[in-house]
Amino acid sequence: MFLVFAAVAVLYFIYPIKKAIKISKEIEKDTVAYEQYPQNPSMKILVTGDSTAVGTGVSDMKESTAGRLGNDFPEATIQNISENGLKIDGLVEKMKLQPDDSSYDVILIQIGANDVTGVTSLKKVKEDLSQLMKLVTSKSERIIILTSGNIGLSPVFRAPLSQAITKRTLLVREIFLNEVKLHESVQYVDLFKVAEEDIFLTDVDKYYASDYFHPSGDGYGIWYKDIKNKLN
Repeated sequence: MFLVFAAVAVLYFIYPIKKAIKISKEIEKDTVAYEQYPQNPSMKILVTGDSTAVGTGVSDMKESTAGRLGNDFPEATIQNISENGLKIDGLVEKMKLQPDDSSYDVILIQIGANDVTGVTSLKKVKEDLSQLMKLVTSKSERIIILTSGNIGLSPVFRAPLSQAITKRTLLVREIFLNEVKLHESVQYVDLFKVAEEDIFLTDVDKYYASDYFHPSGDGYGIWYKDIKNKLN
C-alpha cells in the first residue's frame, strides 16, 4: 500500500515538475538574451538576473523585458548579463566581475525566483541581497528590481506544495521589500498577486510559456507594464 501511495504521490507532484524542467531546458537552448548597441547612445542600461531577465519563454526576444526596453529606448545601449538558473549569490559574483569604473543610467534586475524554488535559506537570501545592493548602488543611481509573481500559482505546482511555495515567495518578497527601503536609488516592482487577482490564471496558455512555469511573451508584457511605471 505504501508503494502505491508513493507512486501516486510521485505522479501527482513530481511528474509535472520534471516535465516542466525538461521543456524549460529545451526552451533555454534557443534563447539568447536581448542586447542592443546603437551608435552614439544617449543612455546606458544594464539588464541582469535569472531566466526571466534572459527572456526564457518568449518566441521573439523583442517580447522579453530587455527587448521591450529596447523598443521604448532605441537610443539606449542595453547590456544583458543575465543567465538561466541564476540565484542571488550567482548575480553577486557576476556584478563583481563588472569593471570597477562601469556605470549605468539604469540597472534592471530580475532575480530571486530560483532562491524561492531552490530553498535558499532566508538568512542567505538576506545576506546575498544586501551584498548585491551594495554592488549595484555603486554603479547606478537608478535601480529597478523584481523577483517574480506568485510562484506557487504556476500550473506545474499542485496543492499542498503550491501553498508552500506561495508562502516561500511571500517570505522572500518581504526580504526584498525591507532591503529596498534602505536604498533611495532602488525601486521594487511588486509582481505578487493572489489567485483571484492574477491575470496569468485567466488564460494559462496565453500568459505562460509551454513549460507552464516561465511567462510567455504576453506574460512578460504584463510584467513590463509594472516595470515601465517605475521608469516614467
